[in-house]
Order: sequence, then structure tokens, then C-alpha cells
Amino acid sequence: MTTIAMLDDGGGPGQGPQGDGAETVGLCLVSHSAQVAEGAAAMARQMTGARVRIAAAGGDPDGGLGTDVARIMAAIQAVIGPAGVAILYDLGGAETNAEMAVTLLTDLPGPVRLCPGPLVEGAVLAAVEASGGAPLEAVVAAVQDRAKPPGDEPDGPRQTGIEASTILRHPGGLHARPSVLLVQLAKRYPQARLEVGDGGRFVPAESLSQVLGLRLGQGRRITVRAVGPGARPAVDAVVALVEGLTEAASRRYERVDAPGGETARVAVPGIAIGPLWIDVQPVAMPGALGDVALERRRLDAGLAGARAELEALARDARGEAAAILSVQVTLIDDGALTGPVRQAVAGGEPAAVAWKAACDALIRAQRDAPDAYLRARVADLTDLRDRVLRVMAGGKPAEVPATQPPDGAIVLADDLTPSRFLAFDWRRLGGLALRAGSAASHVAVLARARDVPMAVGLGALRGVASGRQAVLDAALNGAPALILEPTPTQLAGFRARQVEVEARRLAEATRLAEPAATRDGGRITVMVNVDDPDALAGRPPDHCDGIGLARTEFLWHGAAMPSEDAQTDAYRRLLDWAAGRPVTIRTMDLGGDKPVPGLTPAGERNPFLGLRGIRLSLARPDVFGVQVRALARAAAGAPGLQVMLPMVTRPEEVAETRALFDAAVAALHGEGVAAALPRLGIMVEVPAVALTLDRFAVDFLSIGTNDLTQYVMAAARDAVGLEAVYDPLNPAVRRLVREVTSYGARTGLPVSVCGDMGADRDQLRALLEDGVTAISVPLGALAQAKATIAEWP
Repeated sequence: MTTIAMLDDGGGPGQGPQGDGAETVGLCLVSHSAQVAEGAAAMARQMTGARVRIAAAGGDPDGGLGTDVARIMAAIQAVIGPAGVAILYDLGGAETNAEMAVTLLTDLPGPVRLCPGPLVEGAVLAAVEASGGAPLEAVVAAVQDRAKPPGDEPDGPRQTGIEASTILRHPGGLHARPSVLLVQLAKRYPQARLEVGDGGRFVPAESLSQVLGLRLGQGRRITVRAVGPGARPAVDAVVALVEGLTEAASRRYERVDAPGGETARVAVPGIAIGPLWIDVQPVAMPGALGDVALERRRLDAGLAGARAELEALARDARGEAAAILSVQVTLIDDGALTGPVRQAVAGGEPAAVAWKAACDALIRAQRDAPDAYLRARVADLTDLRDRVLRVMAGGKPAEVPATQPPDGAIVLADDLTPSRFLAFDWRRLGGLALRAGSAASHVAVLARARDVPMAVGLGALRGVASGRQAVLDAALNGAPALILEPTPTQLAGFRARQVEVEARRLAEATRLAEPAATRDGGRITVMVNVDDPDALAGRPPDHCDGIGLARTEFLWHGAAMPSEDAQTDAYRRLLDWAAGRPVTIRTMDLGGDKPVPGLTPAGERNPFLGLRGIRLSLARPDVFGVQVRALARAAAGAPGLQVMLPMVTRPEEVAETRALFDAAVAALHGEGVAAALPRLGIMVEVPAVALTLDRFAVDFLSIGTNDLTQYVMAAARDAVGLEAVYDPLNPAVRRLVREVTSYGARTGLPVSVCGDMGADRDQLRALLEDGVTAISVPLGALAQAKATIAEWP
């Protein structure tokens, strides 16, 4: 059965805004996403208040992305009348199916017009026109007019008229909602030829697209002018409307419950709407056995059982998830943790009590640690503690929830462990809200990989119970909040924001197959960052210009070092996928926030300034030598392979690495194994390198903006309360970026940026302004980066 989403005030087909039988144009909104189509229709209805019949025909019949001819046909028939129907669509496939639907329909009561354009804004523009009784051609023209470049409109009335000015006090300026009010008011004075502008440029006041195009913000002067009958009252009415705009009139929602204060942080940006589901995991403490030998066996069984569970989970996981789970496996072998427990059991203490006491002591120490990375490991210790206790008590594994959250649910917990996170099917859930937690935790890493909106540090919440309607506002425009029982108006505002995000994503996706170029034709190289070769499955390589950063940490599972053959195979998989495009593989960047037991030093007071990156590699030639051989083997017959060294601070580190590659290639040739010297470059992460580039003999440079920012600003990016200090756009950071790009331009040395700045719209614009011509971004940010570049300058 074909269903459509209909928004109607109860009037019959084609009824006008007054319900008096006057015919109005119907609107049919076609999108690959049902959410986008339905949200656009809801926004048009909410913002215009018009009694316009709107049908949303988005998505395929199975609820996935796509368009369906039968669904579009049903939507057209539901809204068309003698005045006709305007079919708005957003992507190419939607146009094809819409055209087919029109072809298959016969004996329609009115004309049909297809119109491409931004669906959300187009729906509002069309609804404004239709609500005033405009004919079909005018409705379509209003949408098409939005695409006209500035300056196409006429200069305005040439005869002397009435003019007045005022200051926009409204906090949002003349954005969508007040613009709609202004346009609706202007339509009441059709003879007055009303215009609004900034004193230099004027546009017709009845054209919503052109009024929005003025982009008049708070504090700007707006001038209103008109000629013809009714000019004076028309101008006075518009000025009064502008001066009457208040913050309350345009607020989309109020924060009903916004706990957390300065500790609340966005871990993964986004907005989730759905029922609240509270994750509670009581830990059953097994009773004492009363015998030292039995308690010792219980401890051994608990540790062995927990290890088996974690190893099984790690085997089934990929990339970051596998590495995170493997960290917990290594903790079981940590004598500093288990040693005191065994001593306590030998002294007569029950195994469960001794284990819990030892873990709790470590958890308290980690929670109070000055280092943000150590604080973020609390969830790992909690997971391990509770897992061992459950095994001792004979309970189910921690990753088997007794109940599952409902579809679209926002999961609320004090904190969440990695294995517990992986137990949920996040493809059908809305978001994650943590009372405690850290934006640098392993759970945050997993959530980012799955694009799950997540907020941490929300603190105590009032009157919380599962099943209540909630909104998780984890947008990047302020502190995150969990809004409980939002009003219909508040809910509509959040849904509108969700629709805007989804609509933008769909629009950005259309640029994936296109080369990245600025408005003035400047070509920008856009590559991808890769954490795991499996993540490339199903991703067309022609959507990017290659791999700008392949992190090799995904190869490490706990303390187990990957073999030379395993590494070689992984690197060749990356090269095969890239199909001749450049592939930049970073040597192991372990240490800092990526410790490996048995390899990285234990107990470093400040691991970010300790033995990490290339420093650690050169200190462990037994491990690094294996990677060098694997990279040399992969480079044979692969001229696109580049090797990048992390955390370089001295030219000697580059020279030592070159010597290792020379020796490895010679040794492999002696063994009859094909090998080649790859191009060798460095990450510019340390200010000392950025300021002395002429000392480094390398083939390319890549700016690691994450570490560069934290070292320039002396603030870790996950440091609570220092978000304003850790600023990639600080003039000092930007000056160093310009220093590197200008050096590359002078010497012909290739320069790219592989840090997170390329994945942020505002920061990417700053990079382009500073002369960056090559970036590497996460796979999920590829479309956004290309769209941002296309809109610059």
C-alpha cells in the first residue's frame, strides 16, 4: 500500500486560505529522504500558516533512501486541483521518477510543473506564494528566483515615493521567520510596489527569496520604500513590523532541562528526537565462598571468562572498536591491577570484594587525574570491573542487554562502556546522553564513527524516567542539553533543524562525484583519512583524490604486534582501492592517547610530550623495523605510496628513518623480495618544525592541525573548561599554517592538511584563505568539504 504524508487544515482539495472555495496551487515535495520531504512540508506549513495542500512523497516504500513512482503519483492526485500542482524535487533521481509519475497520470484536473531547488526553502517560498492565491507559474517562479545571482533584480521604483528606515533589533536579524512575516504583510499592499533594502540595494518586498538574499543581520539598518496607492501605510506597516520583532517571537525552543553547566560537552554533533531510555546495569556481587582456595579459583575463573568474552568481541570488531576492546584484554594481564587482588584473596578476602576494591581505587584515581586522557579511561576500567564480577556471579555477558531500547530512543546513562555501546544497534537509535563521561572516551570515538549524536557531562537530571519524549540537542551552537517533554512548538523547531541538516547533507552528496573547485575555478585536492581498510568497502575511489592519511594503529590489537605479511597485505589493500591515486600511510603513531602495553612507557606523567610517534618508533627498532619492511614491500610497483612520519621534531629523526628504509630495501632485495623506497614526508605538528622547515629533507609536508593547535595553545583539545583556549583559528595557529603553505609555494614542496580543520566548514574556509590547496578529511566529511570549497570565496 502506498502512503504519503499530508499536511492539511481540514479544508477540501484546492481550497484557498480562507476556505472560501478559491482555488490554490497544491505542492508535492519529492526527496530521496522521507524525513526531508515531511520536514520541509511541516516547516512550510508552520512558517506560513497557509491553508495550502502539501503532500510529502519522500523515501522508498521500505523506509529507505530513494524515490517511488507510485508514491509520487498518489501525492500528486491528493493535492492537485484546477489551479494545478507544483512538484518540487531535490536530486536527479527524484526528477526522473517525478517525470515518470506525471507521464503515467491521465485526466488530471489541472496543470503540473516540475521545479528543482532546495527543498526546505523551496517549500516555504512556494507555500508563501500559493497562500496568497498566486497562479502556478508564479509559485514556480518564486522557487526558481531563489537561484538567481544577486544583482539580477531591478533597481527598484524610479519615481519619487515614500521611504523610511529603522534598525534591526531582532537578535536573528531578517532570517527566515521574520522574512516570511514581512513578505506576507507586503502582499496586503499589491498596489504600493514595496521594496526593502540596506540603502544601496533594494529588492521587492513580496519576494521571499530576495528578501532572504539581503542577509540583514542584527544591528543593520533596513530601509523600506514604496510608490503608488497606499505607499504611506504600506511603509509604516513594514517599519512597525520590523521594530516589533522580538527575541521571543523567533525563538525556536526553550531549554526545558539543560543540566551540566560548564562540564557539559558535545562529543558528536547532532540532534536526536525520541523516547528516553535509561540504561541501568546493576552489578550482582557473588556471595563469599569462605575458603581461600575456592576464592582463588573464582578469581581465576572470573578473569579467564572476562578475557574470553573480550577476545571474542575483539575478533568480531573492526578498526577502532577492535583496538578499544583489546585495551581491556591487556588490563587483565596487568600485574599492577591483579597482583594486589591476589594478595588480598590469599589473606582471606572474598575474590569479588578484593577485585571490586582494587578496580574502584583505580577508577577514583583515574577520575581525579589531571590528564584528560587518563580521565577518559574510567569507562574502560568500569567495564572490566563489572564484566569480571558478572562472570564470577555466573551472569550474562555485559554486552547482552536484558531489554532493548525502542526505535529512535535516546539512551541515557551515567557512563557507557565500549562493549556496552557496541551491544546496541545504533542504526535504529537516536542518540546518547551521558551524565558523566568524556568527549575523548573510547565510546565517543565509536559514536563518531557511527554518526551518533552524543553529549557528555550532563550531570543530574530532574524527573527523568524511561519513555518520556525527549530531545538531545548536541548541536555545535552552544552547550548541549537534554530537553524533556518539549512542547509542540519546541518540537517543531528541532525537527526543522533536523530537516535542514539532512537537506544540506543530501545537497552536499550531489558534489561527491565532482572535482573540488572554488567559485573562481581554483582546484583543491581533497583526500580522505582512513582508520581501517574495511571502511573503504563500497566507497568509490573517484569521489576523492586519494588517501591523505592512513593510520596504521588499526593494525595493533592490544600488545600483539602485527606481522610483516599482515601489514604488507593491509597496505596493498589501501593501494588497490585507491587505483593509482596517492596513498599516504603514516607510520605507527603510538603513545600519547594511544598506549600499547609492553610497547609504550607506562606511567608517563605527560604522555603527549613523552615517547610517542616517531620518537617511540626509533626507540623500538625491533617493532619499527617490521613496519619499515612491510612499507618497502608495498611500495614495489606502487609509485603512489607515500610514508609520513608523526611527531617529528628534529631533522635527525628523518635521516634515521631514511637509513632504516635504505637498509630494509637492500635486505629485501638480497632475499629476492620486491621492494622500493617510498616518498618520505613528515607531519607538521610541532611549532619548532613549522618555523624551521628548511632544515628537513623531505618529499612532502602534511599539517596535523590537531596537535599543532594543542602545542601552540598549550591546551589539549579534550581539556574540560579550555574549549575557548584550544582554538584552531587563533592567529598564532593560522600564522604557522601560512608559514608552511608559503614555504611549500616557494619551494614547490607539496603541502596538505590532514587534521580535523578540514572537516569543519568555518575552519576549512580559513585554511583556503591561508593558501591551503590540499586537505584530507574523514570519509563522512568528504561531501561537506567539497560543498564548502564550491561555495568559497
